[in-house]
Amino acid sequence: MQRVLLFIKGVLMGLADVVPGVSGGTVAFVLSIYEAFMAALSSVNLRWALSLILYVFSGFKKHHLEQFKHHFFRIHWGFLLTLLTGMATAIVLGSVFIPALMENYPVQMRAFFMGLVLASIAVPWSEIGRKTVPLLLLTLATAVGVFFLLGAKGEAPVRWTEATVTAEVGLRDFTRLHPGTQEPVEVYCPSESTHDNASLRARVASGSPETAAQLDELCAKLAAAKHDTQALAAVRTSAGIDHKTTDPYSQLTVPAGSQIWVAKPALWFIFLAGAIAICAMVLPGISGSFILLMLGVYYFVFSSIRGSISFALGRSDSPEAVLYVLVFGLGVLLGVMSFSRVLTMLFREYRDATLATLVGVLIGALRVLWPFQVGSLKSGAAENVWPTAADPLLAAVLLCVAGFILVLGLAKLSRALEPDAPSPPA
Repeated sequence: MQRVLLFIKGVLMGLADVVPGVSGGTVAFVLSIYEAFMAALSSVNLRWALSLILYVFSGFKKHHLEQFKHHFFRIHWGFLLTLLTGMATAIVLGSVFIPALMENYPVQMRAFFMGLVLASIAVPWSEIGRKTVPLLLLTLATAVGVFFLLGAKGEAPVRWTEATVTAEVGLRDFTRLHPGTQEPVEVYCPSESTHDNASLRARVASGSPETAAQLDELCAKLAAAKHDTQALAAVRTSAGIDHKTTDPYSQLTVPAGSQIWVAKPALWFIFLAGAIAICAMVLPGISGSFILLMLGVYYFVFSSIRGSISFALGRSDSPEAVLYVLVFGLGVLLGVMSFSRVLTMLFREYRDATLATLVGVLIGALRVLWPFQVGSLKSGAAENVWPTAADPLLAAVLLCVAGFILVLGLAKLSRALEPDAPSPPA
């Protein structure tokens, strides 16, 4: 029965990870398995792999085999596989309908998840033993720091490479075959960079002048509105740029022979981004996707993943995207192994201070879940605003309350069903 409940909890964590701005770690906190999850992650090690290699290349010596067994079976496989299977199942299924709900009902969905996170704050707060003034100040300082941190947006260090289009291809497919930090609209529109793709615009104009004129006019509107978040969001929305099926730049056909400048982030930065993003994914309140947006590599990472899939299916002969995904994956592995160990140690040595810090993270992270926003986080043009008469205010309030009640109910149900459920061994 405990394995079934653990699988269900993994499903709920996976559904949270699909939503931009929500972390699976938040759900783990609500369901009272966060510390067990960190302990299980910290048990993961690669010493078993080294022992296995030594066993094979040393002539199958018995003591190397014993070392392999010792390190391999110290990993909490039962707990991790059950939970991660539930998470993977939810991510696959949730990616089918949750993005569509977020796209079609953004205010209602953000309100619902804001209610979830608001209620989630009560769980770690209630577990703090003695709520002293220093702990309250630590919570407040963390909340303020995270609030302002989540308003920042960085740019990845890049190197520019020039790719030649050998056969006619859509601009979206080009960005998957040659992933860069720029989305299609940024690749096409004029920029102040010395690597402006003027030759691409000239080729499009010579082959399809009407399309070029429409896209150039839209580029001019975007440039005029770039310092006004609300105006920029309105232009992008009316042009369909933030929707993959209507984005006119993604659907643009790039003529064969075009030479396009692509901004590629440094490998070391992608490694670092993977390590930081996975830390955020297991940290309550902050999603890994949002961290990638802040680091300026969100579009690049997901384009590289799609490019790797194209390579695996034989649709591309360039393994470059695969290299970036592998480097990102190594960063993720290092991040989860190191961060989980640090958190486990902090819970063991400084439990109340750690819980107070995590409460502050949850409070500060509410910034990205405010229901009423203009623009989109993906484009970097997003701003929290007060609701207007046109907004579904009543629905947002009701869904926020529903999310709040749901979390409290899940927490109570979890404690009732597993009052003495053991944590994985430290």
